Amino acid sequence: MNQSLTLAFLVAAGIGLVVQNTLMVRITQSSSTILIAMLLNSVVGIVLFCILLMARQGFSGFAELSRAIHWWTVIPALSIY
Repeated sequence: MNQSLTLAFLVAAGIGLVVQNTLMVRITQSSSTILIAMLLNSVVGIVLFCILLMARQGFSGFAELSRAIHWWTVIPALSIY
């Protein structure tokens, strides 16, 4: 990847982060707790990942996902709390 394209991706990621944070603040201001904004953000991400999985692997992707779930797979998600 050339330097110009890398720079363009970095700038786009920075702009996206600012937009996301701005929207999260607005959602938090219109609700009683920040947890609502965080849950909405997570739900949208999960839905998009499910759509991508379905588009790329069909129902077999969900079967593989269900086989990959073990008790220890939740540990990385818990580390952010």
